[in-house]
Amino acid sequence: MRWLLHVLDGLEPEVLVSAGDWGEAMTVDDFSQIASRVRLVTVYGNHESFPVVRSFALRDGEVVEAGGFRIAGVNGLVCGGAEYCTPPGRFRRAVSRIGSVDILVTHQPPSAPLPGAGRRRGG
Repeated sequence: MRWLLHVLDGLEPEVLVSAGDWGEAMTVDDFSQIASRVRLVTVYGNHESFPVVRSFALRDGEVVEAGGFRIAGVNGLVCGGAEYCTPPGRFRRAVSRIGSVDILVTHQPPSAPLPGAGRRRGG
């Protein structure tokens, strides 16, 4: 955690985008220290302190504006049954609500293609 704070203090970025796996030792204070230095846009993965990270992570399909970009996210692995899973149907519904964004953050993309997948932006 200290290394990240050191990097943030040195670079002074406007936004930190993360695809999760913060680790099970992360605390509210850790995330608060990050958020006091930079706009944090994150989803969670499968190696997390879930009660903590959920209060800082984007909600599935949520779109935020940060650094001049529209950023959306979907959390977890695309699977079913575990705390870190986003079932495939919920993943598809979240993605269908997003609309136009500059950046989509996921921890793991689904193995099954989504409608419109493979379409390149601007051409």
